[in-house]
Amino acid sequence: DLVERLIDINVRALTVMTRIVLPKMYTRKKGDIINVTSAAGVMSCGEPLYAVYSGTKGYVNFFSRSLHHEAQLNNVHVQCHVPHLVATKMSLVKASWPIVPSPKIWAKTAVNHIGMKSMFMVTPYWFHELFEIINDSLPFALTVPFHVNRVTTTRKRALRKKAILAFEKLYVKDH
Repeated sequence: DLVERLIDINVRALTVMTRIVLPKMYTRKKGDIINVTSAAGVMSCGEPLYAVYSGTKGYVNFFSRSLHHEAQLNNVHVQCHVPHLVATKMSLVKASWPIVPSPKIWAKTAVNHIGMKSMFMVTPYWFHELFEIINDSLPFALTVPFHVNRVTTTRKRALRKKAILAFEKLYVKDH
């Protein structure tokens, strides 16, 4: 079920929506399409332990990249924005400067990059871009264990929190 939802949201919906809006933009000979991938979709090592998510976000990256070159012929600009960790309800990560921006800060930096025709792939938040450059310059022997450890730690923390919440819910119900 999770695999189907990831493909539906990150691949199918993106492709169908593009198919709906692109012909109209081509007719008007103008437009901007902003797709959002993830660090998991652009890192050279992918995102170990999140293969399906990473793969669907990789689709967003390469679909957008290919479409960028096609659409230029009709004066339509396609950009692909790359967030890393952002302090959202979905990520369950707290904002911590400079590593994890709030949604408001990330969105502001992303909007400031819209319309920059010379930029296709945009990692709008400065620390994320710096991390990406460093991460992709290191060998997999260093980056893969780092990301496996990071994801494993995050999963353990999430499962522990889930167990605590389940216990609290049961305890409150019984007492």
